Amino acid sequence: MIDTLIPLPGYALIEVRSEYKSGLSVEKEKYSTNTSGRIVAVNFHEDDKPSVRQLAKHIGDIAYFDGFKDGESIKDRTGEYVFVPVSEIRGVRKYA
Repeated sequence: MIDTLIPLPGYALIEVRSEYKSGLSVEKEKYSTNTSGRIVAVNFHEDDKPSVRQLAKHIGDIAYFDGFKDGESIKDRTGEYVFVPVSEIRGVRKYA
């Protein structure tokens, strides 16, 4: 059986990269928020506005959102992921 991360309605699954791997705990704590990552999956509420639903067109692109603490991420053999509320995604950069 393969385990799969699936966002619940109203959330996007984002793959993030740990940019601060210096080994210095003070530095990591100070800068331990991620504010962007690759959109892996999106799940909507039935009553979401069409403008919010447009996010589904951007799977694979980079999303920008409010920061979160790295302690809330999920790490597995394929990467590091977070569930971000769709409403907190501020913008997207098309991945070329």
